[in-house]
Amino acid sequence: MALDGLLMHRIVAELELEVPTKIHKIYNLSENEVLFHLRSAKSRKNLLVSLHSVYNRIQFSDRVYTTPEEPSHFVMLLRKHCEDGWITELKQLGLDRVVKMTVMQRNDLGDSVTHTLYIELMGKYANLILVDDTGKIVDALKRIPPFENTKRTIQPG
Repeated sequence: MALDGLLMHRIVAELELEVPTKIHKIYNLSENEVLFHLRSAKSRKNLLVSLHSVYNRIQFSDRVYTTPEEPSHFVMLLRKHCEDGWITELKQLGLDRVVKMTVMQRNDLGDSVTHTLYIELMGKYANLILVDDTGKIVDALKRIPPFENTKRTIQPG
């Protein structure tokens, strides 16, 4: 079944039932898959985000995954900005295949910091983009330089 905006709406409605929840751990399973271990007062879940060009999806999973010894650069960045943070909002943008995940975390000084993780599930253009509270891109799983695509550049800054 193809992933369209209406199916994405139902998936996000299921995911929203778990909000607010805490991001306990973040792992990369492969170069295109990120696993979030979530904990809340009522449950513990694994949220799998697959950015595979054909099989992209976002889902809860009960499977036990083997994680690589060395995390990728992007997962290290996600850990820095999102691990031990609370997912305060999860919503779909319009009827697009884009999920906006808002994460509130405390920095080293104890100040509240908000980051947004955009999960784009659009076939070969699937991407995971981390944005700070000013709307500036911190980083993306798949960077798109200006010489590769002149219409849509995704770079930090």
